[in-house]
Parts: sequence; structure tokens; C-alpha cells
Amino acid sequence: MVFYCSGENAKGNTQTQLANFADRIRVWFPEQKVIQVPKSWQEAFVVLRECLNTLSTKKKMVLFFDEIPWLETHKSGFLSAFGYFWNMYLSKNKQFLVVVCGSSASWMIKKIVYNKGGLHNRITQKMRLLPFSLKETKDF
Repeated sequence: MVFYCSGENAKGNTQTQLANFADRIRVWFPEQKVIQVPKSWQEAFVVLRECLNTLSTKKKMVLFFDEIPWLETHKSGFLSAFGYFWNMYLSKNKQFLVVVCGSSASWMIKKIVYNKGGLHNRITQKMRLLPFSLKETKDF
């Protein structure tokens, strides 16, 4: 994995989410200059792109975005910026594997699976996760 971030919670505002994203950039790319908190998701993805461009590997590079419904706060523009980032950068390089997930299944289906904007028809694989049985829970 080359990058992991997660939304804070459903009550987090855009500035909080952007501050957390900047913190994750600092964690995953400590050799980069200290970055300021981006003013928008577009700016955040430009910073991430610049950091990813510093990597030189032939292996798959996994970017994991967890709790993405929390990142897409009211009028944040996260999904639009993420769609642009995907279409203009990530999809051009087959080394990238992008994983998005969220605990709100209905939101993920409506906003990601059936997206009619920049993420339309971009899903390569869907994975349905079922709850553990009692035995599986005990084993785990």
C-alpha cells in the first residue's frame, strides 16, 4: 500500500477532513516537504499526485480510501475531485489499484456504483462482505 486515508466521521466538516488528509500525506510521504492543509479536494489530489510521482516501483501501488461517505461532506466536492483525479491520473497508470469503501452501503451504491459523473462505469471489482458467523467471530 502506498497511501491510506479515512473519513473522520459523519459529523466531520470539509476542513477537518482536508486536515486529516494532509496528515495522512505527511505519514505516507515523510520525505516530502511539509504540506499545508489544502483549501479544496482538488488541491489535495494535486498534492497526492505530486507525492505519487516521486515513487519509482514496478509493483502495484494500492491507494485505499476508507469511509469515503464521510469524506464527501455537504458541498465538499470530494467525489467530483476524486473522479477527476481518477480519470486524469490514476486510470492512466496500470500500476495503481484504488480501493474505496464505506460503511454506508446505500450511499456507496448510489454515489459510487451508480455514479453518472466522473466515476461512471469505473468499477473493476465489487466485493460483498458478509458478517462473520459466531464460529468465525470466535476463531478470529
